[in-house]
Amino acid sequence: MSLSKEQIERYSRQMAIKQIGKAGQKKLLDGRVLIIGVGGLGSAAGLYLGAAGVGTIGIVDGDKVELSNLNRQVLHGTVPSSAEAGILGTVPAVVGALQANEAIKFILRIGELLINKMLIYEGLTGAFRQVSVDRDPDCCLCGSNPSINRERER
Repeated sequence: MSLSKEQIERYSRQMAIKQIGKAGQKKLLDGRVLIIGVGGLGSAAGLYLGAAGVGTIGIVDGDKVELSNLNRQVLHGTVPSSAEAGILGTVPAVVGALQANEAIKFILRIGELLINKMLIYEGLTGAFRQVSVDRDPDCCLCGSNPSINRERER
């Protein structure tokens, strides 16, 4: 598949990154990401993955949209934030963008992934820190005996 003139123009700034280029952009366009939950983090991640050109984005969320969550669930719309929300609407955008960045690095097989690491962001100070975490041997996806072990098509 070759890139159209519109795609070259749209993605030119990220294709200027030597680790991406046209070949990487084609990988993104062929890429597939499943977002589990489109609350604050999933909403932001979905927006940035789409903007980067990820070809297929699946969304799974069993929750319902509520007025008190719309300040951070940007895929559903925006309203003034309420005192009861308990989170600045910008914090999920920052973390969701980081999640999208990790997915892009994974699709392109570039950079260093945050595997077995938790990145903690303190929005009031702008500070980040990393904490190492152990793999859960009972995890249904990455544990010793995963029960989720293949891609399923509808």
